[in-house]
Parts: sequence; C-alpha cells; structure tokens
Amino acid sequence: MDSGSVKKTITLPSELVGRLKASTRNLSAFIAQACHEKLEADEKRAREQDMIERCRVRYQEDRDLAHDFFAAEQEAWEPR
Repeated sequence: MDSGSVKKTITLPSELVGRLKASTRNLSAFIAQACHEKLEADEKRAREQDMIERCRVRYQEDRDLAHDFFAAEQEAWEPR
C-alpha cells in the first residue's frame, strides 16, 4: 500500500469476489480504480445536468428577450 492508502473492510457478494479473483491479481487496485471511475462518472453526470439546466434557463431568457423586442418592434410600425 502507498502512504496515501487507508485499509478498509468491505463486504462483497461471493459470486462477485469469484469473478474479480478470476479477472485480476490485485483486487485492491482493481476496486480502487473502479471507485475512481464511478466517482468521475458521477461528477461528469452532475456537471452535464448543471450545464443542461443553465442552457434551459438561458434559452428561456433569450425567448423572453426576443418576445420583448418583437413587441417593441411591432409598436414602432403601428400607424398613429
């Protein structure tokens, strides 16, 4: 273990442990990598959702502004 490691005990289904043992020699490194990947994927998903929401808000603001300009433009062309 490197100096930044912490030993933890986890419980995994025996079927999963069997599959992990068959596919990797370093179970700790495999689990650590899987955890990193999951956390990064969750963070990416959160950033994407935030970006979608900001785009949605900006789109509505742009629509409102275009509506206001359209109304003002129509008023300027109405005969008096």
